[in-house]
Amino acid sequence: MPKLTGDERQEFVDVLEEGATYNGYVIYEGLAQASINEHLGGHSPKSVTKELLAYAQTEGKISRNEEERQEWKDKWKYCYHLWPTIGERELYVEARFDDREPEDPVIRIVNIHPPRSSQWQD
Repeated sequence: MPKLTGDERQEFVDVLEEGATYNGYVIYEGLAQASINEHLGGHSPKSVTKELLAYAQTEGKISRNEEERQEWKDKWKYCYHLWPTIGERELYVEARFDDREPEDPVIRIVNIHPPRSSQWQD
């Protein structure tokens, strides 16, 4: 899985930073919202965003892969993956970087769950 680096990584981190402060920059879609309740009881989307920001700011791995799944590849060119530890829980986070409005990009969190060993690759 190719690591996200340079300006592209910084743009991703910048949107997380906006989302840690303001609403509307990091959006938790249905499955991700339910996963917060299931795997991170006591956390809110805002607190998870702050944890993702801390992870990204400390050089936590973020990968970007071309979307290959049939149901998504026409809508999204890439999917992004993060592997933070929140509290005592190791997690896998799947996200989309939505820059269709380049002046106001957002991150869409689409899935959060404990990682499967096949998802962690350097």
